[in-house]
Amino acid sequence: MDRIALVLSCLPQRYEQSVRAFAAEREIGELRLRLGRECTALSGEREYPLGIRVEREDLQRLFERSTNASPYAVKETLSRGFVSAPGGVRIGFCGTLVSGAGQMKDISSAAIRLPGERRGWGEKWIRPFCSTLLLSPPGCGKTTLLRDMVRLLSEQGERVGLCDDRGEIAAVSGGRAAFDVGRHTDVITGGGRSESALMLLRNMNPTVIAMDELTGEEERDSCLLVSRCGVKLLSTAHAANRRDLESRALYRPLLSEGVFQRLLILDAQHRVREELLS
Repeated sequence: MDRIALVLSCLPQRYEQSVRAFAAEREIGELRLRLGRECTALSGEREYPLGIRVEREDLQRLFERSTNASPYAVKETLSRGFVSAPGGVRIGFCGTLVSGAGQMKDISSAAIRLPGERRGWGEKWIRPFCSTLLLSPPGCGKTTLLRDMVRLLSEQGERVGLCDDRGEIAAVSGGRAAFDVGRHTDVITGGGRSESALMLLRNMNPTVIAMDELTGEEERDSCLLVSRCGVKLLSTAHAANRRDLESRALYRPLLSEGVFQRLLILDAQHRVREELLS
């Protein structure tokens, strides 16, 4: 799937040459559009200018195309500031939220995140598999590694229940996944991660439950419940290292109760370091 083409289909044609030329030289993690400023491409930790000034009409076109001209249809995610476009592309918007309506007006900027796929990246970390938490600051490849580990675990016979609330990991559309997440993977898209994890636990008899970004108490508590039921977990968290993780009250119960047996810590160069938890 050409995700660059999916993104460009939402933007004016004048963006195509610059975006494709940059993509031929470097991997694009995100495109950033800020009203009245130069469009940039995020690669690694740096934003590179693309020589195109962002106009109000560009942001309006992006908003209309990514929502299929119906913001009501994406009210739930738009109330959290983003839209999940086809192919696992996530677009975050900034502007004026219409209180209680799940709508946004006067769009001032957008961040278009292009999902990556690195088949085989997780091979080293699945045999044997124990409950694993992937750590890194944003943009270091946690979701990409999680996606590949889900696929590999599924292909080796694990029944994986995947909570894909933002449609980024499997990118299911019309019941079919845009990414290969394995033959034995069952996916719930939309809804909260906690709710999805409990539905999978009760109804699909998984041996592994995977979800992206533990950020709230409900998700933490669902992980505690899943672990107590003997199901392995694969998830991610925004933290630079173990000390950073331990400093946050949200994560301490997960560590003290031994929910995860291993940390995989990613850096900006996509290097992975394993740390076993006692």
